[in-house]
Amino acid sequence: MHSTALTPRADRILRRTIALAEHKFSHIGSAWLSTSSPSEDLIRRSLAQRNLVYASPGLDLYSLDFLYTFKQALNTYSRTLSAADLSAAVDELRRLVLVQNGRKVAKGYLLRCYPEVGFALSALVDVDEAYKNIYGGWTRQGGIEVAVEDPRSPPALKTVFGKDVEEEELVEVGESAKGRDGQSPVWEVRKEEMGTMSMREDRGPFMRGNRTPNRGTDCSPATKDEWRNLMMGEQRWSLEVVEGW
Repeated sequence: MHSTALTPRADRILRRTIALAEHKFSHIGSAWLSTSSPSEDLIRRSLAQRNLVYASPGLDLYSLDFLYTFKQALNTYSRTLSAADLSAAVDELRRLVLVQNGRKVAKGYLLRCYPEVGFALSALVDVDEAYKNIYGGWTRQGGIEVAVEDPRSPPALKTVFGKDVEEEELVEVGESAKGRDGQSPVWEVRKEEMGTMSMREDRGPFMRGNRTPNRGTDCSPATKDEWRNLMMGEQRWSLEVVEGW
């Protein structure tokens, strides 16, 4: 990777060197170099990392950003699911954790950086589990930090919508039993109903029953004889008391 454009002579030397390396190490094939040019973000982060691989007069080689190489290893393992690629991804994760002074790699940060390099989440789980087995120790500490969900309970389900239902106001301590502003809390009859109501002596705030009969004609036929005997008996008792006195 180079941050500036190469001169024609430097470009020829680089291409000849790559061709000789492919011929000497034929097992790596010809697809080990990326066909796309590195992004500005990758160049900036790789230079800021300052992990020098090779230095000579006029040539300094820096490694790619470790986060980028880790995502590339995840991408490869997601496609092959081979043990060798799993081991390579675990090694990349270990190197990234060491560069961060032992801090875990946040999952959200890993997904946001270099979005063009995709991977399967199941592959990330496999790599983290393998990391726990190899480098996690007896506590099985992983290298991926997953955000903890909010433990608070969700809000109550709203079942009433709009303002159809009016909330009753609570009477504060110390207020009169008659309510606020001298108004009685007892339900009052609406004015339009007051104008149409006819007052009856057996209806009112306190509903009264049938009036007490004073004569025999006020009683029903079933009790008329009993009421007459009762009234006549009281009259005889009164007369007898007066005559005896």
